[in-house]
Amino acid sequence: MQVEEQTNLVDFQGSHKRPAFLYAMITFGMIPVEHYVAALRLARPLNCRMELMIDKLPSMKTVKSEEVGHARDLICREVLSYAIKPEFIFFFGDDMIPEWWHLVKLYEEAVANQWDVLSALYYVKQDEVPQPILWRENMNGTLKENIHYQPGEVVISDIAGMDFTLIRPEILEKMTPPFFRTGLEQIPNMPDKYWMHTEDAWFCRKAKYEANAKIGVHTGVRVAHLDISTGEVY
Repeated sequence: MQVEEQTNLVDFQGSHKRPAFLYAMITFGMIPVEHYVAALRLARPLNCRMELMIDKLPSMKTVKSEEVGHARDLICREVLSYAIKPEFIFFFGDDMIPEWWHLVKLYEEAVANQWDVLSALYYVKQDEVPQPILWRENMNGTLKENIHYQPGEVVISDIAGMDFTLIRPEILEKMTPPFFRTGLEQIPNMPDKYWMHTEDAWFCRKAKYEANAKIGVHTGVRVAHLDISTGEVY
């Protein structure tokens, strides 16, 4: 991407700075109609500029159909090469079904309280009782509503899901790549022998300890999580 094209992402008019998102969808190429309709209805912050990444990056690297951790990592590396960076990277999974106002509410909270990583609340797809992606170190199980937080609160979490999430590119500059990685591996340079399996856990662990990132989950923005193979919504 040329620098003159990137200036569209950060546009000043008078004293107003326009929000600028890099909208990144990780997909294998066939999205469900429920997601398509929800994405069409999704409102943006006022005067928001948005660049879409869904197939090829400006460097011509392909992200469609790539393994999720590898695709996310490629996108983050691409953003770091920009002369002018977006205000946020917005990761939007192709099995998420948000309400029309969810992105605006997430953005307003991220700006108001300076979150580096802020995710919507959504639940793991599993046959047992669904569990929210909302964990803290040294605590067994997930945080529980009305016990660890009240509905609608924005809470600090050591792991945030990445499928409806805002990330400030500035924190990537404080981290060592890979930013995302999937697989049961020990993360280097951590304060303990910490192992991760999923790419979201890998990223959050590195962001917390390498960039001192403020990571949270907005429990007032609960996004439906669709199992594409069964039609079940979590």
